[in-house]
This record gives sequence, C-alpha cells and structure tokens, in this order.
Amino acid sequence: MGRLLRVALHPSTRRSRRRAQAAEFTASGLCYPELYFSEAGATLIERAAERILAARWDGKLPVDVHAIASRMGLEVRSGALEESGRIELIGQRPRITVNASDAWVRQRFTVAHELGHWTLGHLRHGQRLFRDAPDSFTLAAGGQEREANAFATAILMPADSLRYVMQEGLAETLEGLARMFDVSQAAVYWRVHNLGLFAAL
Repeated sequence: MGRLLRVALHPSTRRSRRRAQAAEFTASGLCYPELYFSEAGATLIERAAERILAARWDGKLPVDVHAIASRMGLEVRSGALEESGRIELIGQRPRITVNASDAWVRQRFTVAHELGHWTLGHLRHGQRLFRDAPDSFTLAAGGQEREANAFATAILMPADSLRYVMQEGLAETLEGLARMFDVSQAAVYWRVHNLGLFAAL
C-alpha cells in the first residue's frame, strides 16, 4: 500500500477546515451518530463488526467487503435496480444485489450496509430489506437502516486501522482517508466524528 503525501496544516487552519466541513455536511442533511444510538447500542454494533473482521478480514486496506460477505456464505451480485441495493433470501441463502449504475464507493457501502442487515438479524424469511437510494445518512432513515449504516462504517473503516492511519500520518484529510479506505467523504466524516478523531485531522 503506497504512502499518501502528508498535508501539513497549521492547527488554526485545521480547525477552520473542520468547521467548514461540519457546516457543509450538516447543510447537506447528514447527521451525527449520537442522534441515532445509545452508547450501549453503538457498542454492540461495533463489536459485531469487530467479530466479523477478526474472523473474515485479511487485514488489507481497503477492506474487501465483497470477499467478507462471500466468506460468510452470502451471494453478492450487481444489477439494474431502482434503489441502491437489497438483501433477500433465495432458498436458504441470502443474496445481496447492488445497483450496477451506482458509483463504486456507494456499491461497497451498500454491500456493507446489507451485510449489516444480515448480521444484526433484520432479515426474516421471505422479506426484502431495501436501502434508501438518495441518502442513507438522513434523519428520515428508519432504526434498522441506521443500525445497518453504523455497521457498514465499522466494517469498511475498522476503528484500529483508522486510528493507525491517522496517527502515522498516512492520511491527514477527509479526502485522503476516503481514498485509502475506498469510501465516500461523507462516510469518512461520519466515522471520524463517531470515533472522536477530528482532533487528529
């Protein structure tokens, strides 16, 4: 994995950028994890993701969530959908389908999100669970969608790996982190905020 160029910013400049980024994401309708979960609920979701990473992840970045899903026995495919993705039971096997026209980072998040539905026990026999197409980080999302979002960020951006990358200066901006973990800047913002790591940017 190549080392990203470090961006040296004066502390006051970093604070100004963080304030500007916070205003931008708030204006766009993105919301913060504490609006969604109790501390206990967030911890349970984090631990569920950690267990899967410990058993199914090869330790490389970006996390290959497609491979993790496959190792867990889920089928992953892409196709023409109106929504970003779905998970359903085909016989006894769960199948994740993602929208082939979505950007690659959205497809990765969708797979992780649907994997969250499966891991957290949201799927019932014969039921389909759909991911909101426009923006799954909005206040309009239901409780299970929010839980699946939290799981997705935990899988795609493992806490220890994210802390290491930031502490070692391998990425010092949201853009750099998004490239390294192959996720959207919105997802990075949510994860960094949730872990209380903005002071390191």
